[in-house]
Amino acid sequence: MSKNEVEVNDLPIINVAKIATCNSLSGLSALEYHVGYLASNPSNIHFRIWKNSGGGKFNADWIGLSSIEKALSGIPIDGTFTAAALAPIADGKSVNTSSFIGAALLAEGLIVRSEKVARSYERNPNTTEWWSELRALIVAGTNLAVVPIDKPVGHRGISAGQGKAGKKKPAVALVNPVG
Repeated sequence: MSKNEVEVNDLPIINVAKIATCNSLSGLSALEYHVGYLASNPSNIHFRIWKNSGGGKFNADWIGLSSIEKALSGIPIDGTFTAAALAPIADGKSVNTSSFIGAALLAEGLIVRSEKVARSYERNPNTTEWWSELRALIVAGTNLAVVPIDKPVGHRGISAGQGKAGKKKPAVALVNPVG
């Protein structure tokens, strides 16, 4: 096995608790995103973008909620921020990824549009219902089947889970792929 290859058995398994759609922050495309949890530690929550109806490229790797919280940690709890504040979560990935994750966070109600500053967001202080619904899905052992990503004809970008040389580098093991 080369240094660029990863044993699937060594990868963490993330179960897909929820599949949903939302508009991008610009409103120019529709996104499909997944909310998942680490099978070995269900309190470890992840998000990923799976589809975009527009032309913007993105990385479909899982991004931990802890990474999102870390990116926002320098912003006061009642402060405002733009989508650019999420850029650290997609370091080394497509520039669209962080904004697309921001759209998923907005759709899930974890962040809200700011009424104080235009084109800005704030953390939602009331996420109790969201956490309750997610906990119920986790307790039920929810692990939804995922339809594989179809690359558009002529797509030449790096696909999810591939490095610059096109070598497979999955971030997590695939669970219940359909196809």
